[in-house]
Amino acid sequence: MPLLKTSLLAVPVLVAGLVVAAPPSDAGPTTPEIWKVVSVDQVGCTDGAFTMTVRFANLDMTGGYTAHTMVTGGGKTYMNEDAGSPPNGTEDWSFYNQFSYGPTPHQGTWPIPHNLDLRADFRLERPKGTVLYSWSLAIDGCHTGNILYDGPTSADVDADNVPVPRDRCPKVKGLGQPNGCPLVGRRLTLSYSDRAAKFHGTLLAPRGPKLARHQSVTVWLARSGPDLRIGKDLTDRRGKYVVAKVAADARYYATAPPVLKPSAGKAEKEKSRSIHAP
Repeated sequence: MPLLKTSLLAVPVLVAGLVVAAPPSDAGPTTPEIWKVVSVDQVGCTDGAFTMTVRFANLDMTGGYTAHTMVTGGGKTYMNEDAGSPPNGTEDWSFYNQFSYGPTPHQGTWPIPHNLDLRADFRLERPKGTVLYSWSLAIDGCHTGNILYDGPTSADVDADNVPVPRDRCPKVKGLGQPNGCPLVGRRLTLSYSDRAAKFHGTLLAPRGPKLARHQSVTVWLARSGPDLRIGKDLTDRRGKYVVAKVAADARYYATAPPVLKPSAGKAEKEKSRSIHAP
């Protein structure tokens, strides 16, 4: 394959199948030292075929740094390299079948499979194991190289390829969601107790219980015109609610509004099944 030079310093472009996005500038790192990806140059899934240009900046003359590259995907690690202490300036960099950094659990086998989302973390350390600066590159596959994220790891700590401030759930992974929040499914139940003359039910969210606790639930009377609101209640810690019946023999249903919690994700509006209450 001919060499493809894809600059990451300009606006997003499409070059020979590689989609790239402009990364943040060098301004404002948490430490003076910087290691970042400048360009993706060539794609491929065999040892050394995926190539990039990286830049090291503001490294002092005493050295002692460790350039640690880790490439992961599908629960496997395909590279875990200790490249030693780099100089300032640009360098050619590649994905290698290399595990010189140390013991690597869940080690993947080469060539890297096609159609596998990969994340490469470039960690500048001193001493080894102490991260001074970290940059992440996420791609949709080693054979395509379409860039999903390219920037400081600190702007995408949940590794869902949505940087802050656009990520509304910065510590919860929401892959495929433009706001970075996982979409959590919920279910709303409704029953009626004739003896107590009360409606009751539960808002369930097995994969995000925080999205079912202390949520507003409203019970409605279904009718030909605008439905009549009977009452509402806040769910308790187990998602349960109770609403007193104040209307006649009819059909009723319950609703819960959408909610977004940065620590849990997002849930859409829920509606229970319709029931008859005398």
